[in-house]
Amino acid sequence: MTVFKRWFALANLMAIGFGVLWYAGIIEEIICTDISGLSVIIFSAFVVGVALTGLISYRVGKNGEMRLKDENMLYVSWFVAEVLMVLGLAGTVIGFIVLFGANFNGVSFDNPETVKEIIVAIASGMGVALYTTITGIVTSLLTKMLLVNIEVTINEQE
Repeated sequence: MTVFKRWFALANLMAIGFGVLWYAGIIEEIICTDISGLSVIIFSAFVVGVALTGLISYRVGKNGEMRLKDENMLYVSWFVAEVLMVLGLAGTVIGFIVLFGANFNGVSFDNPETVKEIIVAIASGMGVALYTTITGIVTSLLTKMLLVNIEVTINEQE
């Protein structure tokens, strides 16, 4: 199987997986819960990474070798994969800032409405932290899987 056919099969499996998650409402839940908006940026960068790896796979399969331009795109793709991970971790930090920032200043735990507002703010912060982290980790790993497909093919050709 050629490198592009493997990429195509993997990309289709990913698309089916994300379709199932969308149908189940999980993607919508992630996007709606993430008040920072980082999950949308992560998903967008993931699409860019998948498209770049597809282009590289096609060109490597067609040419049978790596050219300088392909090699540069490969480096950019690895960078995108790392950015996905870092954005997920940044979402964790932002989530904890939302969680702890200004939620406990001058709070009286005697008032049930105040306690309810604090719990909602804590849940919102934890949602941002957890959803962006898992989104960044999963999309980074999937992108790296596509990149390893290319790297293995390049090593076999040498």
